[in-house]
Amino acid sequence: MIAILALFQLFQGLGKGDCQENWQCGNAPFSICQSKLNVYRGIGFDEESGQLIFMGKFNGSNGPVGATHIVQMPKTGGSISSKFPILSDIEQGSGYSFAYMLNAWLTKSNVAWISAAQRMAPAVGPYNPTTKTLEGIWYTRGFNLGLLFDEINSRTFVCEFDVNRYNLIPKVIEDRFIAPITMYRGQQCRFLGVVGNDLYLASMQYGEESVSTTIFKGSINCVNCTAANLVSFMVFPDEISAFHVSSTHFYFGGRRVYSPTYSGIWTVPISGDLSQLRFLVSDKIQSMVVDAAQQYVYYQTDDNVFKSASIQGNHPIVTTLYSEHSPSASGSCACAPGFTGATCSTCDGRVRWVDGNPQCVKLLANGNPETCFYDWECNNPPYTYCSGQCQCRNNFVGDRCDQCFGTIEWSYGYPSCNVPGI
Repeated sequence: MIAILALFQLFQGLGKGDCQENWQCGNAPFSICQSKLNVYRGIGFDEESGQLIFMGKFNGSNGPVGATHIVQMPKTGGSISSKFPILSDIEQGSGYSFAYMLNAWLTKSNVAWISAAQRMAPAVGPYNPTTKTLEGIWYTRGFNLGLLFDEINSRTFVCEFDVNRYNLIPKVIEDRFIAPITMYRGQQCRFLGVVGNDLYLASMQYGEESVSTTIFKGSINCVNCTAANLVSFMVFPDEISAFHVSSTHFYFGGRRVYSPTYSGIWTVPISGDLSQLRFLVSDKIQSMVVDAAQQYVYYQTDDNVFKSASIQGNHPIVTTLYSEHSPSASGSCACAPGFTGATCSTCDGRVRWVDGNPQCVKLLANGNPETCFYDWECNNPPYTYCSGQCQCRNNFVGDRCDQCFGTIEWSYGYPSCNVPGI
């Protein structure tokens, strides 16, 4: 009778819509109480759906758990819902990859551009929820990457070590090499804006104890020009953290690192007349977006609070939309990543434990896990090795990666396949 009662309580816990702790969901740690979102940097706005887009990881009662998610929230605030999880993260091992920032949300293609920390350099590119992959287009080692997407005209403007234009929006890394157009050689920037044929670049200059931001003006039709062809348009005695250009105004976001003056969000007419500079809010800004109608600016503060501020009128109306610091509302019971069933105990794959939390990892047709941390997780090491996914060592082939159409040599316990002519 006691066992039946316990089983009833277990199923009852998993069926609850509200919870505060994992144990209330019945079969912890395989079931979790999924609640407030831990927010990462970046904000997007979907003009077609009226949803704000950002990313983060949901909390269990013991802290963040499970996958990072791209989430959406109505532009007026309200409940957060997941659009899709980021399943390309590899939390340990040589294939380490961890998504930490939303760079942009592309409304028409429904694509999130994200940044992920990786072994050699941060990867920046579009995430594909169907293939569960981040396609690294740029690897930002040694430079700041400025990105601007023009979905209407299918163009991408990029600050790398030069200012370049691509007459497409890259989907795979090979797209970077399809007729790139260098506009300004030797110029770097952190942000870009385009109005008609006018190009605006925001570039930071760092000194030993100070930093300033210069806004340069150029033309998108300039080809193979030098940085000297750019015109210095405006200068601010601090760095900016967000930038947007409309047909009538510049919008700047600042964090007050060096200067107490330039913190918050301020606007300047497109003419560059600083006498008409207008402050909207005084919060320290991480990221921001402006709606197409220029009615509202939506922004993320340094302490991960999302707010909106009206642009029109003399007194902006500021509304708090979401805060990860507000008292936690009730969460909802969910299964740990990959687990299914009424008690979240079914795993159609292999169980992996990470920091005391279980993950169910799908197995591929060849018996290897869909993702891996270490070589021993792969079938038939040392012919296989792990780099996020199980792979054959160079020149080895076959389901068990032990076929070599050449000669095999061994060194320190590892095989190499030497194929003539390769």
